Amino acid sequence: MRYFKLILCLSILSVFSIGCQSAPTMDDDGFTILFNGKDKSGWYDEFNIWRIENGCLVAGDLKTLYSAPSWLYSEKTYRNFELHVEVKLLGGSNKNSGIWYRCRPYDMPDEEEEIEEEEMEEEPDEEGHDEEEQDRSEFVEVELVSKNDSGLLLCTGYESDLFYEDDPKEPLLNYWGTLHDSYRRDLRVVGDQSRMDDVINYEGWNHFVIRAEGNRLQHWINGYQVIDYVDNDPTGPREGKIGLQVYWGGPQQVFYRNIRIKEL
Repeated sequence: MRYFKLILCLSILSVFSIGCQSAPTMDDDGFTILFNGKDKSGWYDEFNIWRIENGCLVAGDLKTLYSAPSWLYSEKTYRNFELHVEVKLLGGSNKNSGIWYRCRPYDMPDEEEEIEEEEMEEEPDEEGHDEEEQDRSEFVEVELVSKNDSGLLLCTGYESDLFYEDDPKEPLLNYWGTLHDSYRRDLRVVGDQSRMDDVINYEGWNHFVIRAEGNRLQHWINGYQVIDYVDNDPTGPREGKIGLQVYWGGPQQVFYRNIRIKEL
């Protein structure tokens, strides 16, 4: 079969565009409903790769290989809040997503961009084959290149991760629910891993709760608290967008629904 490659090159002067939108709905608990289940009102889709299916925000299709991470951003900025999200992540061992908050665009310096590109290249095994090599003709590779006048445009802020590292050379490390800020600084906070496999539904829906108040950050998955962290770094973000991420790498499909927020 032929190997298809679609290149989407975007020159972006501003990541966030504000358009006309109806007032968000408030539920009985005082939470604002961020996703109406019908369209992407109130969100900015950087590459237009998110779609609506059965009342869910969906990215990926288990056939597409993205070359770089991308985000679906809230148009509104938030400071202190409690966020509830339901998410389902399907795919192979490299499936990866994340719920970002207090995030904003980040112009990656040239030297960091070179490192990032190197990390995105798959390393061959001893026989010279890609470790994840399947019949790549089955997949469509989409190259996502987001740039502005100063170079590669990524995102920085806090992330509650959806990823586990299954490296045969290293012990398995479960990153689900961990606190991450990777592009601006190398911050990774990992909570108690002992119960994660019992808590997480790897093939079904998971309920994430993120509470950000001042410099105290808390993450729960399905009622289990994964993170309770005080960020004493004065450069830590104190406000920003909500961002739903689809990552680069292996084929994957991520679903989000019931996205609600209460400002504190």
